[in-house]
Amino acid sequence: MRKRSAALLAACFLLFGGCTTAHPTPQTKHFTALDTACAVSLYDGENEELLTACVAETARLERLWSRTVYDSDVARVNAAKETTVSEETAALLTRAVSWNAKTDGAFDVTVAPYKDLWMQADGGDTPPSTAELEKAGERVGTDLVTVKDTRVAVPFGTQLDLGGIAKGAVADALTRLLKDGGATSALIDLGGNITAVGRKPDGAAFVIGIEDPRDPSRLIAKVALSDATLSTSGSYERYFEIGGKRYSHILDPKTGRPVENDLLSVTILSASATDADVLSTACFVMGYDRAKALVETLEGIEAVFVLQSGEVVMTDGVQEA
Repeated sequence: MRKRSAALLAACFLLFGGCTTAHPTPQTKHFTALDTACAVSLYDGENEELLTACVAETARLERLWSRTVYDSDVARVNAAKETTVSEETAALLTRAVSWNAKTDGAFDVTVAPYKDLWMQADGGDTPPSTAELEKAGERVGTDLVTVKDTRVAVPFGTQLDLGGIAKGAVADALTRLLKDGGATSALIDLGGNITAVGRKPDGAAFVIGIEDPRDPSRLIAKVALSDATLSTSGSYERYFEIGGKRYSHILDPKTGRPVENDLLSVTILSASATDADVLSTACFVMGYDRAKALVETLEGIEAVFVLQSGEVVMTDGVQEA
């Protein structure tokens, strides 16, 4: 799967989120995790121990939730088909299944069989056939996932992939860790998923830039963020390239095909990083009309939609900066 440099994207977000002439440069820890460039920045004093704890916590959760870590909870479920997992993993899977229902199937943690087909075709000449996708679809669906206490089971061939929810869940965990450690002003950047912990030291909200999907060198909006997360999904960062054509890396769980609709990107703002992560993907899959209708029913959720036409639509609660 091709992708742009996450480090450049992160730098753009942090530039607008933290630059201020009134306060010193934040103490920042840069690290790589979750298949992306990450950073945690403290604005209210130095605390190397707390930043190191954030890196360790990210690594711990990645070891639980990564599909590619051989002994993770997810990998063990995929291999054994039924196994005991941590309480954190069971809770996250339960939440993922719940969001599948709320989004009418637009968010699904069992799309791995589809994803594997497209990854195998990436760089080649021919995309997956209809027959291959239909066959893979027999193993897709959260109705195939059973979670009972900490016991998780899936049938043979079904594969869990928490890529659409894990970064948000990690950000929520880091937020709790930072607040417990006394931080009142911080930014968490997990590959472009930006979480503001509190406000800037002067009491103002952080200002986060949302980039133009068609021209990443410019911004289409700047929004105020405090004690909330901003998560963006679109086809412009990661993609499959097959037979000279680019395909979105975001797949429709109902068809297994890359999403093609009236949206270029969706940005979700929420107090919950987990929910923002889920909804940015689900809303992109749903298309503008269905996504906007869904967001308007959800308390505390705001969105910025960039349409194929270039039009930018914000829900009423988005605070522009």
